[in-house]
Amino acid sequence: MPDFNPESVTLTVKGVAMTDQQCFDRVTAHLLSQGSRCRGINGMRYQANHLACAIGCLITDDAYSETIEGHDIDSAFEKDGSWSSHVLARALRLSGVPESHLLLTSLQTVHDMRPVHTWREELVSVADFFGLNKDVFRRIDERKRDVT
Repeated sequence: MPDFNPESVTLTVKGVAMTDQQCFDRVTAHLLSQGSRCRGINGMRYQANHLACAIGCLITDDAYSETIEGHDIDSAFEKDGSWSSHVLARALRLSGVPESHLLLTSLQTVHDMRPVHTWREELVSVADFFGLNKDVFRRIDERKRDVT
């Protein structure tokens, strides 16, 4: 029987990695609900003070470790776009995050580099670029109407 390598497995609660669409929907709903950047004393963070960035909101509590802080999303990927052996890649794999370097980088750029008031239009652009549906925006708007 071959050795089991847990580093090579992407896990979620149901044992299946989320799709790019599910990833986009989760990040979009999170960022637009949170409405602020996740920052620490030394700059942006994946998770801090009950906040999370675009990537941090995808990382489960069980997979999160302080050791991922300070490393950008590029450290999670090899040059060919596959997962690296980095601790951040491990956290993402264990959280069921899709192996989609460009999508994850684009979502993180919205959080880190774009003004908060432009996040919605920036996320629409991300959806358009990757050919993702934008139903999440309708669901967010409906939820807002239900609350008011």
